[in-house]
Amino acid sequence: MVAPTVPDDLRRFIFTSIASVPHLEALLLARSAPAQEWDTAAVARRLYIADRLARKVLDYLRAIGALSAAGAAASPVYRYAPRTAELQQFADAFTWKKEV
Repeated sequence: MVAPTVPDDLRRFIFTSIASVPHLEALLLARSAPAQEWDTAAVARRLYIADRLARKVLDYLRAIGALSAAGAAASPVYRYAPRTAELQQFADAFTWKKEV
């Protein structure tokens, strides 16, 4: 069986925009439940990472336009809200590849 290949544009997005595996996992987690608001502690528990790292990951994903944040600056909640159609397409494409 031949392993499916990752399209060049998706590979480029991962290499240029996704800093680590927790970043990708957090993006896919948020995408899996777009209406859900995620706080730092919930993401940390789901990804088995420290709260401080979860906050950095979520803030980074917000900064690149993949998530929105609401609430108090000290304890924001995040939601999947890609700012561009391109971000949406990349998350959808990676999820599709993962499910194959």
